[in-house]
Amino acid sequence: MSPAKSDSEHDDADLVEPDPHLTRLVAYLDGELPAEESELMERQLAAEPVLRKAADSLDRTWQMLGALEEAAASGEFTRKTIASIRTVSTPDTPQPQLGQSRSRIRGLLSAARLTLLWTAAGFAGGAAGLALARNAPTPSSQDEQLLQNLDLLLDYQNMRQIPDARFLQQLAQDEKTGTETQP
Repeated sequence: MSPAKSDSEHDDADLVEPDPHLTRLVAYLDGELPAEESELMERQLAAEPVLRKAADSLDRTWQMLGALEEAAASGEFTRKTIASIRTVSTPDTPQPQLGQSRSRIRGLLSAARLTLLWTAAGFAGGAAGLALARNAPTPSSQDEQLLQNLDLLLDYQNMRQIPDARFLQQLAQDEKTGTETQP
């Protein structure tokens, strides 16, 4: 192995070879298998619940991915990206090309990993919130009394201007008669 190994060779060496059964299943779902192999795959799907479950899972994943909106890049982003690709690639360096099935499997696996990660994070956050809610202290009677008198406490500044209880009695009487009292 030469010490001057390129990045693309590193990437390919680090990749795990995909499961041939999974590759064949993806090719079946994509309609890329010949008729005889498709019939064989259909019989296997009917006979093997685990394989059928994997096919259903892949099919649902592709449907969800198909339902996502495509992200549109700005013209400036596209121009800069193409310019950087031209700078990095040289004409005499062959670029590795992956088959459509292989790149689709990688994309699906990446999407599945992200989905599982976000789902796990959501469940963890929900569980933490429930645990905090269960362990929350119960309000004391003093807290409940403060909450019942919250409107009164919030309006305390305005009530400080009332001179005495007689003023409030006069105010209540004036309210009945329709006249006004001055503090």
